[in-house]
Amino acid sequence: MPNPDEHGLARALRRGEAAALATFCATYLDAVYGFIYYRVGGDRPAAEDIAQETFLAAFEALERYDGRAAMLTWLCGIARHKVVDHYRRRQRLERARLALERLPEFATEPTERLERDELRQRVLTTLHGLPAHYQQVLTLKYIDHLSGRQLADHLGLSEEAAESLLARARAAFRAAFRRLDVDVRKEHRYGSA
Repeated sequence: MPNPDEHGLARALRRGEAAALATFCATYLDAVYGFIYYRVGGDRPAAEDIAQETFLAAFEALERYDGRAAMLTWLCGIARHKVVDHYRRRQRLERARLALERLPEFATEPTERLERDELRQRVLTTLHGLPAHYQQVLTLKYIDHLSGRQLADHLGLSEEAAESLLARARAAFRAAFRRLDVDVRKEHRYGSA
């Protein structure tokens, strides 16, 4: 049975009261972080990111908190979903990395191989920096080679919506890759000076 004070805390959070936010974080942050930390195998940066995602999702979902479960139980339920999302992202990135490693080697010169390895790393870095839904659609299309219909079915979208998502993901990837490429060129230019 949830603590009756949790109902008042939830109402105060919905009203945006700063004191309620401080109480909420002081009461639940360490417990939620511990719950996550254990499930990500002691990966502190991942646990911190997932805890932040959990609390952001909780604030967005406060209107739906009905008090049937204790607030910590509710928060841990959100955290559990965020941990699953974390592992799905890692799995997609690992599939992308393995697919890039399986690309045939056409380069014969050491400098060509180095440039190809750098390109692979930039592709992975760019993919990793995209929102999870863009990572997913790009991985399904270009690593798993799903057709438009298969992609739509897998995502639970219409073909038109899946194609639209794919187009946005491609555009986001291109823009992020260009920014990374510019940053790398600047680093080489200024780093070698």
